[in-house]
Amino acid sequence: METGNERRTFSHSRRVKLAIADDHSLVILAIEKLAGQFPNIEVVSRSVNATQFDDCLSRNECDVVIMDYYMPGGRYGDGIELVQHVAGHYPNVRIVMLSRNDSGLIVK
Repeated sequence: METGNERRTFSHSRRVKLAIADDHSLVILAIEKLAGQFPNIEVVSRSVNATQFDDCLSRNECDVVIMDYYMPGGRYGDGIELVQHVAGHYPNVRIVMLSRNDSGLIVK
């Protein structure tokens, strides 16, 4: 029986490199704290706007990106355009997109 205090690990020993992009630093800290509970996850990048995120991706190899739909700054109109950029330039990166908006127009 789990008590909630166990450290969960992935089924493999390979380290997962995580990039976090959100314009709210508190969200970044919360995701980073959660990721820190998994020994296989290493946070390699933190970004608060789209330009910084793009720069961080070009300098840091990562496996997974957790990003906000609304990322200010940069040449991308919204999170979908930014995802298309990431997918086109970093095809091996998996993307998890966050949004506080529950509109069916955004959530796909």
